[in-house]
This record gives sequence, structure tokens and C-alpha cells, in this order.
Amino acid sequence: MKTEHVSCIFWKGNHARLICSDGTVKDILDSPVTWLENQVLVNGSTLQGRIDAFRQLLHVSQKPCILISERSQQLYFPTKGADNPDCQWFLYQDVTSTHRIDEDHTCIITRSGLQLQADVNIRTVRLQLKRCAAYLNLINPV
Repeated sequence: MKTEHVSCIFWKGNHARLICSDGTVKDILDSPVTWLENQVLVNGSTLQGRIDAFRQLLHVSQKPCILISERSQQLYFPTKGADNPDCQWFLYQDVTSTHRIDEDHTCIITRSGLQLQADVNIRTVRLQLKRCAAYLNLINPV
């Protein structure tokens, strides 16, 4: 039996929308950041701790990625600042490829074949993917 996970989460009106790996869509009352905070908390950490660790290890201040759990290695990256209502969060491990739709939009292909649209240019997505890889390499030395 396959395990369903959230591939993307973003604001949709006055609620958050989750797009699951199997293509199902769920609307929740929490904000995307609150959802991430709850996921981190049930895995024994805090959102602020995850943000601080990412910023310190990679020496970046903007758009920190959020590690849900060291065990699962689930890592979500934002497309914009977390407080921006247009921010989308994507599960790093789910991304298999990306391509440019136009100057302000990127297509993200997931492991299950979903084609998700990020409302940022491809340079932003590629930078976030690169940061995710670097972070996981830092916390998982060979």
C-alpha cells in the first residue's frame, strides 16, 4: 500500500489547500505555516528551530526550507516568503523535474506524475532545490 503525502500546500482564499501525492485535494482551516508547524511539532521539534537550523547551516536568510523530520527526511521549500499569501510550499523529495512555463511560472513534475504550477520563475525553484540538496547533505554526512 502506498503512503500518501502532501506534495504541495498553499493559500486558497481563506483556507489552505493541500495537494496530495495521489492527486487528491484537501482544504484545511489552518494556514500553510500552521500546518507545517504542526507537522514539525509531532516530530519533536519547533518550526522556529527548523528555520534557525536551516539559516545557520546554509548562511541564508530568505525563504528557509522546513525539515519535517530527520527520520522521514521530508523537506518543504517555499516559493516566496512564508508570510506572503502567494507562497507555495513543495515537498523537495517529490520533485522529479521542472520546466519553464513562462517568465513567472514553473511546472513541477512529481514522482507520481502530477504536474504542479509554481507561481515563480524557474530560477527561484532551481535555487530552492539546490538549497534543499545542500541542507540534506549537511545534516546527513556520508
